[in-house]
Amino acid sequence: MLAAGPGGVEELTECVYGPERAGVEGRPQLLRAAEMMLRAHLRKLLEGGRVEEREGRFELTG
Repeated sequence: MLAAGPGGVEELTECVYGPERAGVEGRPQLLRAAEMMLRAHLRKLLEGGRVEEREGRFELTG
């Protein structure tokens, strides 16, 4: 997902989880849960130096 370029958490969540959740009952709640999970993954990648955050947008390093 980040290989295509930088993105914000909401944008990345929609990109990763949105299409497969289209038409699902409770979609907004599922996307909020998915966003929380994505934030945890991004935090781990930040700590490991794999991604950088600039102004709320994440991108791969080097």
